[in-house]
Amino acid sequence: SGEAPAATPVAASNEAERAALRAQAARVFAGDCARCHGVGGAGNGIESETLVPRPRNFQDPDWQRSVTNTFIERIIIEGGASVGRADSMPAHPLLAKQKPLVRELRVYIRNLAR
Repeated sequence: SGEAPAATPVAASNEAERAALRAQAARVFAGDCARCHGVGGAGNGIESETLVPRPRNFQDPDWQRSVTNTFIERIIIEGGASVGRADSMPAHPLLAKQKPLVRELRVYIRNLAR
């Protein structure tokens, strides 16, 4: 019959799961990360004034180019001290068992670049 096969339910399910993870990552960022890094990721959250050094500006393209995806995921889970950065960046050890969510948080952070 020459027609393309219909999308499988598995593919649709995977896309729905990914969309749900993207939404969850946005909620985690807004509820946790934005306090220090700011809603738009510019390092200007409501708690940023009290932190030394100031939180990372995720909008900085030079910083974005300077770090690997693995680095971003590791600092999310293990905190700043684990990668030689500020210990004011807290660890989130419960996320270690939620790798897909951590990947989506990393994608979210990558998409903040301007």
